[in-house]
This record gives sequence, C-alpha cells and structure tokens, in this order.
Amino acid sequence: MSRAHAWHQLQSSPARAPDRAPGLLVLGGEIDLYTTGRPLVLRTGYGLVIDVDGDTLGKTSVFMGPIETTDEPAGELSSEMLSYVGSEYEAQKAFVDVPTSKWNPHPYDVVEIIYFRVGWYSDDWKHRFRVPARLSTSGNWYRLDLPRGCRVTPRGFVD
Repeated sequence: MSRAHAWHQLQSSPARAPDRAPGLLVLGGEIDLYTTGRPLVLRTGYGLVIDVDGDTLGKTSVFMGPIETTDEPAGELSSEMLSYVGSEYEAQKAFVDVPTSKWNPHPYDVVEIIYFRVGWYSDDWKHRFRVPARLSTSGNWYRLDLPRGCRVTPRGFVD
C-alpha cells in the first residue's frame, strides 16, 4: 500500500469509512529518526500521522507507516486541521491502516526527528527531543510515544 509522494496527501480514516472524517492528518513524510543507536531512514511513501483531535489514536503518540494516497479531495477540514496546513492547501484523502495489534519496543529511543512537512509550512523540519522518545513497532509501522511535556502543534514538535 505504499505510494511515493504520500507526504503531499492528508486526512484519512483507518476504517476506510468515507462518511466519517477523523482528525487524522498526514503531517509529512521523508522521515529520518536519529536514535540512541543507529539512524533509521524510513521508506519512501511513509507518512507521519498525527491525531489532531486525539479521538482515534490519541495525542501522545505519532505514527509512521505506509500511506495509500488518493486523488479525492479531503473536503472541508476543521479549523484546527487548517492551522496545521493552511487554508490554501488543497488536501486529498489518504488511507492509513495503523495496526491495532501489539506494539513491540524498538531497541533504541529517538533523540531527533527530521521530516518533510506539507502545507503552509512546507519545508524540512527537525526536532531534537529534550528527553529521548520511546519507539515501538508493529508490522511495518512505527509509533513514537512523546515524552512527558512534548506535543505536536501547528508549529511542529514542542517540548
């Protein structure tokens, strides 16, 4: 289900229900993770997925994995989602299948993340965590549990 250029897409439903638009946002792609061990360069077509509302995946973790893009417009975005990408961004739907099965701890924690951001703030972004962030895996997905006090805002990771 990986697609190149997935970082240019946004909004998805893990259940693939087109009538329900959860606050999932593919914030970016081209993700590099610098860890307490060796660096991880994630595959092309992987997206950085956040839950803007916190209703589907929660607000204390970000997810990175394969994104299935579409050419279908995402429709009207909430004002909070627009604060992440800007009102001029032409969002398109993408499907994400974030695992619900067991997450396994990765041997290394993440000390810095670098990613390409879409929308109004389109550019390479990076964040160095004050406290290393815990990384877990499930299938071909990664979950980054944000350290206490860290969150993702329209201006990026903040801690």
